[in-house]
Amino acid sequence: MYQLIAIGDITIDQYFRGDSFTIDNDRFSLALGGKYYSDFFHLSLGGSGANIAIHGAQLGLDSAVVAKVGETTFKNVIVQNLIKKTVSTEFLYFDRDYMSISTILLAPSGERTIIKHSDPKKPSKLTKQQLNM
Repeated sequence: MYQLIAIGDITIDQYFRGDSFTIDNDRFSLALGGKYYSDFFHLSLGGSGANIAIHGAQLGLDSAVVAKVGETTFKNVIVQNLIKKTVSTEFLYFDRDYMSISTILLAPSGERTIIKHSDPKKPSKLTKQQLNM
């Protein structure tokens, strides 16, 4: 029995910071066709479901997450990170055609600009058996 079951999305967050990112009037100013180099890169999990479950586990709660995960190159990264954070992956369901990813540009001041891609929400056809309930 879990103390916390979070229901939400799981996103791969890619953070980039670089001196070549031009900022003008509190906005990133990127040229069409431009190429920019990052001095810093970090990849982590994000999304409401992952964040709540991970923070619950860090507080000592027996946590799980119910979320859709794409059958992409990031699938193993997601599952391994949740296990490492002691979040149960028992209720994850996998969809070959799904992707949720964010690119986060960091300004020197720490401000973030987020570019998010998530496949359109389709009605889920989950059964109780799929959720092991």
